[in-house]
Parts: sequence; C-alpha cells; structure tokens
Amino acid sequence: MRMKSILLRLIIRSSKPKYLVGLFVLQIIFSVFMFFAVQTIKEDTGKAILDTQFRYNIEKVSDFFTSYGDDGLITYNKIQLIDLFYPLVYSLLLSSILYLLFSHSKTVAIILMPIVAAYFDYVENFLLFISTRTFPDLNPAMIKIASFATSLKWSLIYISVVFIIIGLLRKKK
Repeated sequence: MRMKSILLRLIIRSSKPKYLVGLFVLQIIFSVFMFFAVQTIKEDTGKAILDTQFRYNIEKVSDFFTSYGDDGLITYNKIQLIDLFYPLVYSLLLSSILYLLFSHSKTVAIILMPIVAAYFDYVENFLLFISTRTFPDLNPAMIKIASFATSLKWSLIYISVVFIIIGLLRKKK
C-alpha cells in the first residue's frame, strides 16, 4: 500500500505541465537514441534487439547473440546501460498522461499499468544482460522468464496507449 501511494504521488507530481514537457523531451531523446542504436546493431548483424521482439525462445536468443558477435554483444550491453533510465521515463510519461485522463476514475490500475510495464522491462533487461555474460551457455528458464517479461512489458504498454486514446476520445466529446 505504501509503495502504491509513493508511486501515485510521483505520478501526480510528474503530471504537472513543466514535468510533462521534460518527460516528453526525454522520451524523444531516448527514442531517437534507441532508434539509431538498434539500427546500428541491425546494420551490423541483420538483427534487431531482443527487447523489441514480443517474445522469443532460447534458439532465437542464441541466433541473435551469435549474429551479434563479440563486438555486437558489447554494443548491446551499452544499449542496455542506457535502457536503465528509459523505462523510468516512458512509464512516468504514460502514467502521467493516464492520470490526467483518468484521475476521476477509481481504477488506479489504469494509471499504474506503465509502471508495471517498466518493472517487467527491468526484469527483461537484467535477465538478458546476464544471458549476454554467460553466452553461449544460456539458461533456458532464464530465457523463458525474460521472454515472458518482454511480452508483459509490450502488452501493458500497448494497453496503456489504447487507454490514452480512449481517454483522449472521451475528453474530445
């Protein structure tokens, strides 16, 4: 309960215009950086990054990591270091927008969905980082959990965006 109230206070604060603008600018910066980082890996290896997939299995992870090679894995790990901050930015931005659209609602779950997505993003990042360090010895259970976390992350982000669209359409009426 205490964590929920701390998160809600943070979201309420970040929904103020000056913080929203800052989050939006950071979102653009991270998005541009991630786009070019993913393109660099894609050009070098012919593969994107696992974080952009909806799900994967051990064979796919092995295929991706093999195609990256040693230099590509180093680049991927650098991207993951930047990705330590990105979930915080996108989750606060999405949650703040949802708060502005649904603060009248008793359903706090809608507002906290992006925060939960960020949690799963961190689980995914942590497990994939460990997997790059142990490659070619991949742990099948770890890959399954990472893939599940990735799927949940993307599902919650998509659902959050759908709720934002619904909220905007309702406000327009």
